[in-house]
Amino acid sequence: DTIISDTPLKIPQRRTRSSSPEPQRMYDCHDPNATTSHGAGAKMRGRKVRKSVLFDRVIVREYERCVGDSPAVSSGPPIGLDWGYYAVQEFRVEVFENNIRRPGPRTRRDFFLSPQKRFHMLLDEWGFSVQEICEAKDEAAEIRHQRHISAAAPSYEEQDRYQPASESSSASSMRDVPPKTMVRRRTIDNFSTNAPSSNSDDPPVPPAPPSSRGQDRWNPCPSPVSA
Repeated sequence: DTIISDTPLKIPQRRTRSSSPEPQRMYDCHDPNATTSHGAGAKMRGRKVRKSVLFDRVIVREYERCVGDSPAVSSGPPIGLDWGYYAVQEFRVEVFENNIRRPGPRTRRDFFLSPQKRFHMLLDEWGFSVQEICEAKDEAAEIRHQRHISAAAPSYEEQDRYQPASESSSASSMRDVPPKTMVRRRTIDNFSTNAPSSNSDDPPVPPAPPSSRGQDRWNPCPSPVSA
């Protein structure tokens, strides 16, 4: 059954967020003197804003030098930056540009340090011993030699592709393998074992690439005495 009531429903009044009794000011969008946030944003969007960065001063730190561990040197001991640094020096941009900074960009030759200069800098200026410098030099040379071996070795894909089915493969089945790949496989075997191969036809282990600057002849470190 449907019950019909004659009592009118009470609709609650909507509350407004503004508690101020004063009416809000309305701006005319056609008035050129009206300054609103929307009008300022429209003016900024209408013209392209030029972006620029200004510098006031230059802060320079002079870090200490130490024996490095990077093998990316042609010869001699590597050199690097230590954690310690001298007092911070501040210059105004105008003074730094006119009196301190070198004119023009630097080239790679400007940053080059010969093995002799690196050795004497570490020994005379920064107080490292000859033994520490020579150990860093030998370690860098060993890592360079290992990188040379890795670059000359075939990849894993090439080894898996031409890997024989078993160690007792016949000579006829090995003829199907390209000769260049066979030589490269024997070469990587010699590299991994560091021992001479039983086959006299195997190529010798390639030596480390010589220095492009011809500085390998200068060697202040004493050579180890073999037992």
